[in-house]
Amino acid sequence: MKKEVLKIIVSSLIFFISFQVMYSNSVNLTYCLFSEQNEEINNSYKSPTTEVLNYLNSEEYAFKHYLDTAINYLSLENKDASLEQIAKYNSIYPNGESSTPGGWCTEFVTWGLLEADEYLGTNHVGTTYPLLDSGYQAARWFSKQNRLYTEEDYVPKRGDMMFFQYYDSIIDHTALVTGTKEENGVIYVLTIEGNIPSLSDKGIKERVIPLDDKYIYGYGSYE
Repeated sequence: MKKEVLKIIVSSLIFFISFQVMYSNSVNLTYCLFSEQNEEINNSYKSPTTEVLNYLNSEEYAFKHYLDTAINYLSLENKDASLEQIAKYNSIYPNGESSTPGGWCTEFVTWGLLEADEYLGTNHVGTTYPLLDSGYQAARWFSKQNRLYTEEDYVPKRGDMMFFQYYDSIIDHTALVTGTKEENGVIYVLTIEGNIPSLSDKGIKERVIPLDDKYIYGYGSYE
């Protein structure tokens, strides 16, 4: 009888010890799995505040802010474009005057970009954009940078320089793209520009132009 009782006690102890070992291993394994999952979640999770701060400190936001500033300068100019204004646009070049004093469309766009550079302490004119006083020369500059797009299916971006051919095969006009929009399946380019050859009013205009307009030559992109 005593032997039977002893066997039962020993068996119970063995079962209890085995159970404790199995339970401990199970708890440790579960802890490790959840720890790994929590670590992965913590590494992949970014709070909305962090994402906003990262964006505000990014080059993408900095350049967007630069474009907004330049377009704001251009938009606030007197739309009649007085002789004093035109002289101001022409005076941005190294020699103090434009080589094409009769035309000031490229000068106007470049003036706005330079104003933004000066205000923000950046130097995009001369690197991202050319410091040139004609659409033809500016387009050639973008071409040498491999950033001139003349394909019909190219959709311009806010900040692209836009070039036109109104007469013969000469690039004779420059605008700055401020955005695009689509209506009834047609894509339109939004611009700000001055001294438009096809208009009798040579002031500053904000236009909405179909992407397939026959006078569009192409776009100088900032990237």
